[in-house]
Amino acid sequence: MTGMQVLKGGALPGDGGGGDGGGHLSGRGLRAPATEEAHGVRVALSAAATREFAVAVEWWRENRPLEPTLLEDEMSAVLERLAVAPFMGRPVLNLRLSGLRRVSLEAARYHLYYRIQEKRGLVWVVRLWHMSRRPRL
Repeated sequence: MTGMQVLKGGALPGDGGGGDGGGHLSGRGLRAPATEEAHGVRVALSAAATREFAVAVEWWRENRPLEPTLLEDEMSAVLERLAVAPFMGRPVLNLRLSGLRRVSLEAARYHLYYRIQEKRGLVWVVRLWHMSRRPRL
């Protein structure tokens, strides 16, 4: 059994820059629990996705007192699932955005956009957008 690796900050694994190799982004969310990795896939967040997540978490904690960690909890669950089922998201149907996929965080009402880099064994999270926003990817 191997641990899911969640990276952050825009660095790709093995680049030697920025990523912390696992752990958490903020607060109690995005921990890297041990999980069976059927595809041996790592999950990494771009610098943009990391910023968007941090801003959303801060807003969520201030404005959703009855469920202040819902976004973090749902994001962690989705990242865990992506590590074992990277093709779970739907392809984005836009020729300009070839290879981009989207998965929904239904309870928190966010879309997570990502690419699968099969040769690197990596799910690269590109952006996190609220469902009410029109994505500019």
